[in-house]
Amino acid sequence: GKEDGYDVWDLTQEEAVINNITEYNGYYSDRVGSGDSIYSAAAMMVWSDSNMHTRNTATENCRTSGRVDPVRQKKEMFEGTRAAQADEATIHIVGHWSYPEVTDDTYNYFDTDTVEFEEDHTYEAFNDTQLKRDPTTKTVYVIGSADVDKVELYRIDGETETLLGTDEDPDSTFIYSFENIDVTQGDGVIAKAYNVRGEEVTTDEIERTGEAATLRVTPHTAVAEGEDGEAVSDWRADGSDIAYFDIEVLDENGNVCALNYDRIDLSWSGEGTFLGGYNGGTGAGCFQNTQESAGLSNYFGGMKDGVSTIGQNYVYAENGTNRIFVRSTRNAGEFTLTATMDGLLPVSATITSNAVETVGGLTTQMQSELEPGVSEPPVTNTVDPMKPLMLNKLTIDWSNVKTVTEEDTRVYYEVQLNGEPLTLSERTYLGTMNTLFGPIYEILTAAQTAGASGFTMTYNDSVSPVTLEVAKDGHTYQYEENRNQLLIDNTEYTECVDTPYMEGDTFIANLPLMLGYAGIRTEIDDTNHVLNIIVE
Repeated sequence: GKEDGYDVWDLTQEEAVINNITEYNGYYSDRVGSGDSIYSAAAMMVWSDSNMHTRNTATENCRTSGRVDPVRQKKEMFEGTRAAQADEATIHIVGHWSYPEVTDDTYNYFDTDTVEFEEDHTYEAFNDTQLKRDPTTKTVYVIGSADVDKVELYRIDGETETLLGTDEDPDSTFIYSFENIDVTQGDGVIAKAYNVRGEEVTTDEIERTGEAATLRVTPHTAVAEGEDGEAVSDWRADGSDIAYFDIEVLDENGNVCALNYDRIDLSWSGEGTFLGGYNGGTGAGCFQNTQESAGLSNYFGGMKDGVSTIGQNYVYAENGTNRIFVRSTRNAGEFTLTATMDGLLPVSATITSNAVETVGGLTTQMQSELEPGVSEPPVTNTVDPMKPLMLNKLTIDWSNVKTVTEEDTRVYYEVQLNGEPLTLSERTYLGTMNTLFGPIYEILTAAQTAGASGFTMTYNDSVSPVTLEVAKDGHTYQYEENRNQLLIDNTEYTECVDTPYMEGDTFIANLPLMLGYAGIRTEIDDTNHVLNIIVE
């Protein structure tokens, strides 16, 4: 559900970006031209604040899983993805280098209990047991593009650089790992990337930040081309145009304070409607806020002490930043936003809206204009695969060529009915997203023969595409050959990930999904690779 602390998963941004890059490598390694062309194209979701295919059971999952957050601020996953997909040599150090010293008040988090609900379902819930992480043995990750061959990690101490580790064997093509790093030491960290020739091609550096010293307020509006060809503000006084201000908490060296979560108070004046900002994320189990610790349980759920920050005259910094929105009025003029934080001087920024011409109450200016025609194709990675240099002519002795049979790497499961093995025409295997795929029609037929009731089944393999429909309690659930959507009452409901298909004369599809809708209970033993169909 959406209760604080009970979201479907609880990942840090570091864990999320590593998971994301690992999954991206699945596409990259099997792309066209790789020799194993499973994919001919790919689309990458940019989760922020939307309900993508019902994945929004717990709202914060979408917000935390995104390349950007709900107000489109870039997150670690954005930077990691940018590095992995870059056409030129690029690296990105995941995280920050502003870890505090180990004290009673730092590196604390709550343990979790496994809670059972319904039948055969569990979730992790925070308890009152406080645990402590060890920042002296942390693994630091660097994401590198495909043309990076080696990464070195150095700690910066003043003018001195100390080598912490070298990785020449990345995980999932892009992930360079450096274990047992004491992240509480040093003034910063720098990663250096090298190509296959041993040449340094790029670097990434993070400095340790100090205490908050000032705020920086940066306005953003639409832009247009001025008379001299320069970019000028195009914030329009049409009563609907949106502008926004980025607010950053800086230390004395001008670096964003990565661990600042303090309150930012806001005031404004002029021609604009203040819309405010947003705080999001699940806060149960965390101790990050340094200024106000009381009532923190719902702080990162968009609320603080039960009050949402949306539309309020304050927000809280998240990793040292936040974003404030304002809508223009129909009167052209200046709008000034002032941000203050306890102990810091106020900082202001001003933007000016431009008058909009109207005729009979209607504007002659469109909110945006796009040139007609087909847009440019998306940027793709154009790094050519490495090929050996054939300096001498190669002659192959075909009489000594050995043919090797391709290895079947699928994980197969035995299907049982009430504990007894079922004889089926095709084997059941573990597909994408750890979902079992097998001869669904044969299994449903066997279950009905054994006494399963409460549903009817219609299987049509005389036409193309082949369909299988289960009816239960006034609803229908349908699989269709080569269609990766389960239809509920003839409406697309959820993706099947691996599409149903015909293996000879046998219809293969997601088993647990359809068996569940038919009201048939299953037990899955992942240790012994057994799927047991239970008919009582």
